[in-house]
Amino acid sequence: MLGIVAWVVLFADCEAGAAGKGKLQGVLVDEAGEVVAGAEVHLLGPDRIGHFTETVTTDGSGAFSFGSVTAGDHVLAYGPLLEQGRWVEVEVGETSEVEFELEDRGVGGLSGTVSVDGECGW
Repeated sequence: MLGIVAWVVLFADCEAGAAGKGKLQGVLVDEAGEVVAGAEVHLLGPDRIGHFTETVTTDGSGAFSFGSVTAGDHVLAYGPLLEQGRWVEVEVGETSEVEFELEDRGVGGLSGTVSVDGECGW
């Protein structure tokens, strides 16, 4: 009998933990609305802000998905230096859908001419 009670308590704890989860899925697009395939998307969660909770790679249609995410506010970020991101909310038992659109940051290339007069000296 004690074993049955322990199993019920353990099962209830497991169910309570699963109840605090949701899913997040979406599509990564650039500033022109074109899908971005093969890009890493990072999810930083409320339990580990400042650390990657999970990283996934977008598929050929720019889609990404995070399963079993702790409910609450998260940061969805793109880029090796997390240069672009946005807040997303994951609700218990729900699948949150988001279109993550990258912004044109106006960063252009560097061009110019370098000339050196004189001798190297070494």
